[in-house]
Amino acid sequence: MKGLACLQKEEYLTVCKKCTKGLVLRSESPYGAYYSEHPEVQKTPDVLYIAVKSFNECMETKVIRLRQQLKKDDAKLKMNYAHITLFNKVIPVVAFHASHISEGDLIIEKLIQTGIKILKKQNIHPYVSLVQIRKFVDLKEIAKGVYTSHEKFHYYLSVPDKIEWEEFRKCVNTCRNSHNFPHFDAAQLSLFQYNNIEEFVRIYSQTATENDLIKMKEELNKLYLQYV
Repeated sequence: MKGLACLQKEEYLTVCKKCTKGLVLRSESPYGAYYSEHPEVQKTPDVLYIAVKSFNECMETKVIRLRQQLKKDDAKLKMNYAHITLFNKVIPVVAFHASHISEGDLIIEKLIQTGIKILKKQNIHPYVSLVQIRKFVDLKEIAKGVYTSHEKFHYYLSVPDKIEWEEFRKCVNTCRNSHNFPHFDAAQLSLFQYNNIEEFVRIYSQTATENDLIKMKEELNKLYLQYV
């Protein structure tokens, strides 16, 4: 099962002080709900969000083209068009996993060369934002309604429909606190296909087994019935 998807999650963002060429926000723990319980585990690279000036119908195309160009030199590059909230407004950003913070300014230079304008750097207090990332996914079913992808430790549990974020948080917290499941981080994923939209809960866990995932899927589907 493959297609263009929108991943929605919540992130604690701070201004990246080491990026000097524009406004870059930083998530130091992209899978915070998992790593907060496993501080001993080496974390994944930070995610940087480069804030761009305005919506543009061609911007996503430019970001995709630039990503494909850069992947010729770095096949593992993760860079996507996304949206975050800033001062109660939704703004477009370019999101990418950075193994070193200095990569932020390098990506900004490449974006500017494509004609994308970057917001000026400014002081912003740390805050929590909803993040929506557009990405291509290719899911492989490992059990009924349970999928994996090429991204390590990422799993996708089929659910009947999309629900509001606060409702989603309640379902996830109930699932997390009411059962002896391994620790996990969760997000919403909508997969757009030619004639259908499939909804999933994205699970990040380094310890969940296939049986754990099946039980999580069953429990989440029961909890979703309160809202769909």
